[in-house]
Amino acid sequence: MYPHLDKLVNKVDFPMVRLTPKRSFAEELNLNRWPSFGREWCRRRKINAVDKYARKHNAVQLIGFAADETKRTKSKELSKKAVAFPLIKWGVTEKDALAHCYKQGFDWSGLYNHFDRVSCFCCPFKKIGDYRKIRKHYPVLWQRMLKMDKMVNPNRGFYGYKTVHDLDHRFFMEDRQLSLIFSTGAKDAL
Repeated sequence: MYPHLDKLVNKVDFPMVRLTPKRSFAEELNLNRWPSFGREWCRRRKINAVDKYARKHNAVQLIGFAADETKRTKSKELSKKAVAFPLIKWGVTEKDALAHCYKQGFDWSGLYNHFDRVSCFCCPFKKIGDYRKIRKHYPVLWQRMLKMDKMVNPNRGFYGYKTVHDLDHRFFMEDRQLSLIFSTGAKDAL
């Protein structure tokens, strides 16, 4: 995402500010273990940084929810903030927004060729298929996830009480099984 943020900064005619939390994700991971439902410290730290900046500068937060995502605007948390939803106001859907971004030269290095939604690569709230895609198409990121998984102690799991290493083993076994099926000609039986 960072190269695309740089590209965006060069394309718009207003200043942009990048907010960075005090502690790195790795430091937080060491302190808090993998995020989980009810313990979404990763999301919270991003929101807190934006909220703090907005309060300090008396700013309205422009949130990129699309016209086909209006239900996302109904949270108690958002009702307490100065926010606006320009895409909803203009009637821009997710599909419209993505098409416009492509037209402007933003392609996110093909991420949307593999994923319906783009979020933090190591988010434990993804669908299982997204982790398969990361392992297959973004092996450097998958290796980073495995490295981070080793840092978590005690590791009560990353996804469904499974560690990233558990998922890696599962995907390895699935790949192995598929290669056996296709190498023995059993594919004709499918």
